[in-house]
This record gives sequence, structure tokens and C-alpha cells, in this order.
Amino acid sequence: MVNERDANGPYRKALAAVITAFTGVSDLYEPPAKPAVEPQAHRESVEERVESVLALVPEGGYDA
Repeated sequence: MVNERDANGPYRKALAAVITAFTGVSDLYEPPAKPAVEPQAHRESVEERVESVLALVPEGGYDA
């Protein structure tokens, strides 16, 4: 069953092999070699984690 939130249909297309190499369907997830964020839930509060994530976002928005 395709998720209700698949409004634009990419998962449906990936399951039908219309889209190939779709992460989580036909292509394995590979964790990033150097992630920008590594949550330490056992060491940080939610507020501390949010602050550290927001510190990564440049003023005016995110533009990776």
C-alpha cells in the first residue's frame, strides 16, 4: 500500500519501476560519511539539539 502522503506519486512510481534507484525502494540507504548533524540524545536536551541544528542554518535560510 502506498502511503497517503505520497501526493506527487514518487513512491508509487518507484514501486512500479518508473523511477529507478529510489532510496528506500530500489536503492539502499547509505548513511553520509560526514553528517552535518549527529544527534546525541543521551547527552543533550531537545533545546540544546535544536540550537545546534539552527546554528548550521545560515541567516536568511538554508541553501545547501
